[in-house]
Amino acid sequence: GHFRIHDVPGRSGILVHRITYVKDLRGCQGAGGRFVDLNKDGVPDMADSGSKLEYMYQNLPDEFYLNIAEK
Repeated sequence: GHFRIHDVPGRSGILVHRITYVKDLRGCQGAGGRFVDLNKDGVPDMADSGSKLEYMYQNLPDEFYLNIAEK
């Protein structure tokens, strides 16, 4: 499963889904609990993704607003 982010400028949307290796992301957002270099390539990967995505499913409403702002 996944969450879908709508109204993304220049895109039809972005998914938030389970992820392990950062190299597998193609512009989507990965849910996770912590960064770990799982495949020892020097790029942080995502650990605990499945459990954190499940937590989001159980604790977030079916629809909600997400504000993404520059730091």
